[in-house]
Amino acid sequence: MSIKIAIVSTPSIEVAESIAQAIVSERLAACVNIIPGATSLYIWQGSLHKESEAILVIKSLESALSNLEARIVELHPYDTPEFIVVDTEYANKKYEAWVQTSIGKQEI
Repeated sequence: MSIKIAIVSTPSIEVAESIAQAIVSERLAACVNIIPGATSLYIWQGSLHKESEAILVIKSLESALSNLEARIVELHPYDTPEFIVVDTEYANKKYEAWVQTSIGKQEI
């Protein structure tokens, strides 16, 4: 078992907190770090955009990824929300065990 890290950009700290609270409460993520103040540059519908965003760094497991992605898409205000998953090469064994026990339990 290895931890998966999903990265999701959001338009505001309020949206980031709302999404984070939902996915942790629903046991789709063990932990979410919210990084405010990111500046994103991207092309959308043929135009260059520069936006201030908050980034979610979501710690989850492979078994939860499809449900996690579906919930992000449902909760997110963007038409095409970012959902990028990164594998971990190493994690502290106690932390890994905590992530495992945090996901898949009853909602809080």
